Amino acid sequence: MVETSVSTRYYSVRGTTTPAIFAGIDANGLVETSGQRAIGLTSADWKLGSGDVDVRAVPCVFPSLTVTLHLVVMLPRHETPEDLPADLRDRWERFVARVAAHEQRHVDIYLEGAKAMKARLEATRTAVSCADLEKAIDAAWRAGQADIERAQAEFHAQDETRARSERGALQAQLDGTRAQLEPMEAEIRRLDAELAGSSRTPMA
Repeated sequence: MVETSVSTRYYSVRGTTTPAIFAGIDANGLVETSGQRAIGLTSADWKLGSGDVDVRAVPCVFPSLTVTLHLVVMLPRHETPEDLPADLRDRWERFVARVAAHEQRHVDIYLEGAKAMKARLEATRTAVSCADLEKAIDAAWRAGQADIERAQAEFHAQDETRARSERGALQAQLDGTRAQLEPMEAEIRRLDAELAGSSRTPMA
């Protein structure tokens, strides 16, 4: 059997400006097991339980195996979103939605991994002795965990690459806009200088 549960918890964020909000996230935010700061976090609690084993039976059979997976998703939540300026509130909501979507992918990987774990454990029934069966179950458990962690790391790498690409595209767009504005700003400065010169010229 596979028993799973997913719950969502929140940590508070304050501030009515972008710097203040991110200062609040840094102050009240999360830390991954690697020590890195995190805005959202999905933690997993795994357990493998079994019924009593009749060691005299040949082949050895576990009467039941239960994989239990409890997932807890931590997300930021602004304490007073109604106090945010409209444009900042809209950006905040989009930002939080992106964090939630990121963590949901982590949840999906864990749930898919739990199903694969079930299939691995079912394949251990071919062992003859209880000692061999226990080794097979342990190997399947470790292999399943390793596959899940590998999938999580790959997702992180892909998501980081995509985020860098998006930031690069945005920066290029900003640079292009800035390049278009520079001639206009130069022209404005020239006109301002001419107007200032005219104002200093005595009227005839």
